[in-house]
Amino acid sequence: MAIDELLRQFESMPYGARMRRMVELGREAREDAAVAATVDALAAGNSYHRALALQSCYGSRNGGRVLGVLVDPSRGLRALALALVPLVCDDTQALEAFGRLQPRQQRRLAKGLRKRRRQGVVDAFLEILAARGEDHFAEVLRFGSGTAVEAYFGEAFERMTESEVRGCARLHSDVTAAVLVRRAEAVEQIDRRLLQQVNAALPVLAERAPDAALAVVRVVLRTVSLAQLNVQALAERRPAEVADLVLRHAGEAPVRFEQVAHRLDLERLLALIEQRPRMLHEHYPWFRRLRPEQRAAVYTAYGRGWRDSRDCLSPQIIAYLPRPLREAEARRHVVLPALAARPAERIAYAQFLPWDEARNTLDAPMRDPDAELRGFALATRISAVRYQRDRLGDALALIQARPNEQDPVRNAMLAALAGLPPSAFRPEHLPSVGRVLRQALDAADLSEGTAMAGQRLVVALLHFHPAWAAEWLGVLVRERGHVAYGLMDAGLSDDDVRRIAPILLPVLRSWEKREREAQVMDAARQLGRRLEVFDELVEMIERIVQRTRNQWIVQEGLTLLARYRRERLHALVPALLGATSGRAGS
Repeated sequence: MAIDELLRQFESMPYGARMRRMVELGREAREDAAVAATVDALAAGNSYHRALALQSCYGSRNGGRVLGVLVDPSRGLRALALALVPLVCDDTQALEAFGRLQPRQQRRLAKGLRKRRRQGVVDAFLEILAARGEDHFAEVLRFGSGTAVEAYFGEAFERMTESEVRGCARLHSDVTAAVLVRRAEAVEQIDRRLLQQVNAALPVLAERAPDAALAVVRVVLRTVSLAQLNVQALAERRPAEVADLVLRHAGEAPVRFEQVAHRLDLERLLALIEQRPRMLHEHYPWFRRLRPEQRAAVYTAYGRGWRDSRDCLSPQIIAYLPRPLREAEARRHVVLPALAARPAERIAYAQFLPWDEARNTLDAPMRDPDAELRGFALATRISAVRYQRDRLGDALALIQARPNEQDPVRNAMLAALAGLPPSAFRPEHLPSVGRVLRQALDAADLSEGTAMAGQRLVVALLHFHPAWAAEWLGVLVRERGHVAYGLMDAGLSDDDVRRIAPILLPVLRSWEKREREAQVMDAARQLGRRLEVFDELVEMIERIVQRTRNQWIVQEGLTLLARYRRERLHALVPALLGATSGRAGS
């Protein structure tokens, strides 16, 4: 095959097809002398021709050609050849390749060889570097086999940077930990450099070999304080053991237990709260993750110390107390003198009271002429259902009894209803929820924020009551003119989207017909990756992209297709280019 003929064929082929063809020619060149001659001729041409010849090595496995390109004038071709060495070259050729490279490229080659499980070549190169005493020996060491690393680690350790220590810890955790232990045991006082290397390795060792990391810490603690060690990552893997170290050693340490407190037994947890309170400073994130019996014990022992200067305990903490303690704290707060002049703060605690008992605190605020206070009181009343789910019917009746409330108050009630656990809504509640939504939609002063609260409620119920929620989603979309925000974050399944698609489709088609293109794109964006099962909407996007004159709409549509339906984009782009050239010609 002549070069000119081959290049002529390539002119009409995309890049990927050209590269695949060169791989095929490389395979053919093993048996066909004519094809081999064509590839050789390409290798003697310009940089583009040489790149094609190099690509053929994926098929021909011609390691000699790859070695030759390592010294090519083109830096790009040298980089491509370097990536090919681990795949194409045999051990002898790969070892020779090291000699043609600069130290930085040698490190890249060693990394590539390790990925191909060819550490034997790296070990041979390490032996050469060790004999020569090369400075970059430590940079390559981590990519060798465990045997080589163990043999040379001690020699290279003194020259290792923190980054190189981390690399060795990542690839050879046990060897690195063993060397650090030996080094620490061999000295009476750990010097600054060794301490830096220990701290560089600890986070990686904690992830890869936490028990080995713990052994390093225990040895190093003979001569340094815990405050000097980077043990946060280890605390997240071995919280009980690190807690014991913290409690055993005097002084503070740069470690926090908020993310792992729930993994500690009660004895250790109480000891940390008592002796190292700063390590569990933010109470809410970890308190809510404890088991109920642990929460009760921690609150009983230290809850009083968590109160602020007004003797108030955060509602976030009270929400996670067992029922008797939660209700007792609520009763204390609603009569607390410090909150007498702060009705909004005092009202918030009423949600933790029994339903009938809360009426004494909330009745007056629910009738207050101040819409903001009234809305907050009503929302608090509804939020109490979270702890007394059998009262959801009463909460819905409360909302239905106020059809003429101001929009800010209606917003507060709907937002509180949407904030309840969706599992609290049973089939018998759905007619009342529908009446609440209809009241909101019929209100003359309905705001966008209130409508969105209703949409959030419907979206939340899709998993539990799909038929009812799908029907109401269609009503909201039709009457409000946009798809509910939060669909993408609602965790919809493919079946959910298939269920709501027939209900949404008539609305979407009416938007398309009326050229409400932005609303269609917004609906597609809300559905996100579920466009994979909504072909009708994808077809609508394609039609809009082809006919609109709005460049933003075109960009949005192409972005959605590229992200979620790339196979449709491949068919659409040529059509768009053809239409563009046709308009240009006319």
